[in-house]
Amino acid sequence: METDLTFWIQSLLIILFGTIGSLLFKFGVNQFGKIEVWDVYCWIRLVFTPAIFFGLVCLFFSRLLFSLPLKRMGVGRFSAIIIPLNIIAIAISSAIVFKEQFKVKEIIGIILGLIGIMLIGSE
Repeated sequence: METDLTFWIQSLLIILFGTIGSLLFKFGVNQFGKIEVWDVYCWIRLVFTPAIFFGLVCLFFSRLLFSLPLKRMGVGRFSAIIIPLNIIAIAISSAIVFKEQFKVKEIIGIILGLIGIMLIGSE
């Protein structure tokens, strides 16, 4: 399958919603505080914390949009392209928004992910 402009726009939306959802989720968890594992009421309050709720909505849209390119490409190949791109976008965004630090090994992993994307997408 040739990756055309439509493919990349769909992929960008998937990555955008996935990144926004992940950042909102992290922000909501930071706001929420301690999570009691066996307390159902705690989990209900957690899900309906505004940042977490909208983060979940964004993550849902990201996965829903995931179906669009699958009509034209296999799930394995598409996942091998989109998942590392999503991870890289989340890592860069979290470094900017939450001031997270990365070790050298993690940066090398991100670079290897980019190389893998180029190899898989270069058909």
